[in-house]
Amino acid sequence: MRTDYSIGEAAALTGVKAVTLRAWESRYGLVAPGRSDSAYRRYNDHDIELVRRMRLLVDSGVPARRAAAMTLGGATDEPDRPSAPVGGLVGLQDTAAIARAGAAFDAPALRRILDEAFAMAETETVVDLWLMPSMREVGAAWERGELDVASEHFISSAVMRKLSALFEATPARGPRVVVGMPADSRHELPALAFALLLQRAGAEVLYVGADVPLQSWTRVVDVWKPQSAVIAATSARDIAVAGAAAAALAEGGVDPVYIGGAAAGQVEGTIPVPDSLATAAQVVAAAVRYRHA
Repeated sequence: MRTDYSIGEAAALTGVKAVTLRAWESRYGLVAPGRSDSAYRRYNDHDIELVRRMRLLVDSGVPARRAAAMTLGGATDEPDRPSAPVGGLVGLQDTAAIARAGAAFDAPALRRILDEAFAMAETETVVDLWLMPSMREVGAAWERGELDVASEHFISSAVMRKLSALFEATPARGPRVVVGMPADSRHELPALAFALLLQRAGAEVLYVGADVPLQSWTRVVDVWKPQSAVIAATSARDIAVAGAAAAALAEGGVDPVYIGGAAAGQVEGTIPVPDSLATAAQVVAAAVRYRHA
């Protein structure tokens, strides 16, 4: 993995122009990049993450000075929610455990694995550093022919039930944010995990799930009146339908509309969120609270 980037590479990775990177460094102390032997700036992965967080806040309408303070202060103004600790990570190293339980259709083992994992550390830590890698391992096992469709569905259903239970047990407070996937988009597990983390970060979340048709987004706006929205674009085929959903939300007064997923940067009229679900949830919650305080 690369950990050393030029200012041009940092600009390309974050979508922030080089001149702005230098300004955020000098005015707000956002990052302190190292220097090469020729005195050129060199950015590391932590620098890149900080810039991405600040960009999301600024794009959401938070003034740059405030956005920098929020980013450097833990990124969020998050109420009553500590940042994800590293405790318990030793017990979260086995990312193939749920794939093995799924291959055997061992429901008790799968429930135990999920319960024990979420008891080891903060939910944010478990989701980002164990659950998402574990589900990628499930996908890889399916591609290798080690899991069939029934096994994959068995695993996904168990994980969705666990996340749903955690979501229902999390108090809803703060600005209203609708989270879901556009028409014909169905791989919803990351979206539900994000909805859980966003509600934990201090938002009232309406999770509408997968394959939401365009007219339903309009109805959500009319009836529930969200202040912001997060939709997903997980592949190139989602770009057009995600864009249409975002346009319908914006027309109804929802501002801003955020987008996650592999194709997020290609959907016009939306603000892409960081790849880390925990980071995305924290920063979106902070930005929405700031705008609607």
